[in-house]
Amino acid sequence: MSIATLVMPADHESLRRLGPWLTELLGEPLPGDVPGLLSRIELALHEVCVNVVDHAYGGGPGELTVTGRADDTTVELTVTDTGCAFERHAVVAPRAGVPQIRGYGLMIVNQLVDQVDYDRVDATNICTLRISRRAPDPAG
Repeated sequence: MSIATLVMPADHESLRRLGPWLTELLGEPLPGDVPGLLSRIELALHEVCVNVVDHAYGGGPGELTVTGRADDTTVELTVTDTGCAFERHAVVAPRAGVPQIRGYGLMIVNQLVDQVDYDRVDATNICTLRISRRAPDPAG
């Protein structure tokens, strides 16, 4: 199992560190990895972290921590911050043909990962992404 933590300022420039950190966490692709695994995970993680920068901290100063765990079957990433709480119930899911400004990021994340969990514990936001490295067995 590979475990790593990345602590960085909550700003757009620092988000450039996510790709190299994630590549190191995952290591070489494993036989049986879902095609495009690294790209899917990186896009989902980046989207969550952009939301922290833009919404939790409103572009102001702050810090976020990403903790990753990867084994032969699963990747789990946890993003924590102490910005404003995420009001998940207030996010309106996009609908085809109905223009809107917000809500697309969460939709994208939900399509890229297998499970998304969000909790607010005391003054900390905790968003956990879980992704299977293996495609579902068609035989069941």
